[in-house]
Amino acid sequence: MEFNTVAPLTVSASGSGSVSPSGTNDYQDGSSPGISESAGYGYYFAGWSCSNINGSGCYSGYNNPAYPTINGNIRETAHFNPNPESDYIYVNKGTGSVSPSGTIGENYGSNVKISATPGGRCGFLDLYAWHFSGWTGSYSSSSNPYTFTQPDYGISEGANFVCN
Repeated sequence: MEFNTVAPLTVSASGSGSVSPSGTNDYQDGSSPGISESAGYGYYFAGWSCSNINGSGCYSGYNNPAYPTINGNIRETAHFNPNPESDYIYVNKGTGSVSPSGTIGENYGSNVKISATPGGRCGFLDLYAWHFSGWTGSYSSSSNPYTFTQPDYGISEGANFVCN
């Protein structure tokens, strides 16, 4: 007499995305059911991880679809990470510096802090000094430092300095 054994395969998502099939389903031992993922908006697929309670057959990697081989209680998790957005922070007018500077990558929804430091003396006989006058570009603000919530697209922000 031959017994056909089945074992559970649990498929879940970590982060913003979906999996198919989702949840726990029973499969014939030795079978290799297909599992797939779909990243949510602003996220990318970072790979599968697996744990097997009492056997082997896990799949860990980046295939989509993936085909774990059922041999015991398998748990597959699709991981999703936010896409970094490219921001450009620069000096727009006058003399000074910004931090961070140049092109930076930030995750959607994160708080991004930028700051500006005025340059030294300026004007006739260096009688005056550079002063921060505000941010222009994607946002406008006179705050220094300035913190904004990263949108789901890249931004460009310039620091302005005046001599007075």
